[in-house]
Amino acid sequence: GPGDRRRPARRRGGRDVYVDTLRRVGAYAPAFDAYWASEVAPLLSAGRRPPIGAGFSAFIRADTISRAANEHLRREPELEVEHARELAAALISDGLLVALHAHGWSVEAPPAEPVLCCRGDDRVPPHAVVDDLREGRLSAGAWRERAQRLGIAGLRLSVAVAR
Repeated sequence: GPGDRRRPARRRGGRDVYVDTLRRVGAYAPAFDAYWASEVAPLLSAGRRPPIGAGFSAFIRADTISRAANEHLRREPELEVEHARELAAALISDGLLVALHAHGWSVEAPPAEPVLCCRGDDRVPPHAVVDDLREGRLSAGAWRERAQRLGIAGLRLSVAVAR
């Protein structure tokens, strides 16, 4: 009956459909500039009025466009994980900066230079420290030793950020 036809439509609604649609729009959006420049603009210049939506739909079905969009969609979860890692590193770096400042370190941030936390002759570049730890250029043990020497091994980042 009519209820059966409505049921599939309800299952297709909701947040997941919107998220999937936005992901696809993002994957195909770069193709629109190429479509406009190579297909639409020349026709408009000649005084013609092409069917833009239908033309774009046909344009994105080309193998090269479709493959590029599908590759973007395939890699998107990897890119999201990397973005989350970068965001976490930035938050930890900022937390270290705030904790050091809260414990009497001054902050130097000259234009186009890395931010430094300073106390006497000691210098700690919080963003570089976290990047070096993340990339394996600085071991956790080496950082613990340096933090101990600097007297900052016991800093609690969460407490400093909450202040």
